[in-house]
Amino acid sequence: MAFDRNYLTTIAHKYYVARAEADENGATGAPAAIVLATESNFANMPATVLDLAKKDVLTPQDTPIFAELKANGVAFCFSGGSAADKTFTYDIYAWANENGPATHLVNGTGTLGTQQVVVYPHNGVATGGGIYWADTLSISWEACLKEVESTDTTGHNSIAHIWFDATGLRYFFIEISDADGSTGTEAGDIACYYRYF
Repeated sequence: MAFDRNYLTTIAHKYYVARAEADENGATGAPAAIVLATESNFANMPATVLDLAKKDVLTPQDTPIFAELKANGVAFCFSGGSAADKTFTYDIYAWANENGPATHLVNGTGTLGTQQVVVYPHNGVATGGGIYWADTLSISWEACLKEVESTDTTGHNSIAHIWFDATGLRYFFIEISDADGSTGTEAGDIACYYRYF
């Protein structure tokens, strides 16, 4: 059967790691990871920035800079501990290719639901319990060229995603605050995963 170039397809990928599991790294209760007033240039990107051309912050690969990326739409989801209904704040920053300044794309809050992460989606290793998917992701504000959407802003004990068109952006940094793992309802061990399409 010949390949039909007019056939519309959607790329299906596994979850990749956008932020390794850790407590807060943001401005609330911890030093700010990015100070836009003085450190927003390309050279000051955090070492743990996600490069869509390399796919994963845990297993970086030597990849040359390309003008085109396979990723167009990106969908981010979060997990954390140590119980359902724990909360956190997220901020998503992005850079374009080669010397693009930092853009603060999205700010919002998340709440963990009751669905546990049984195995980590990127490597299939068992979590040992106490890690839950965020089932609620609210968007406080966004500054993206196209709309940013949440799949669940009220919580249905499943997995919520924040998704948007990457619009030519290559590098992403997920900053987490209000998540020291021990204060009141604050979650901890927040990880962020993404898929692209």
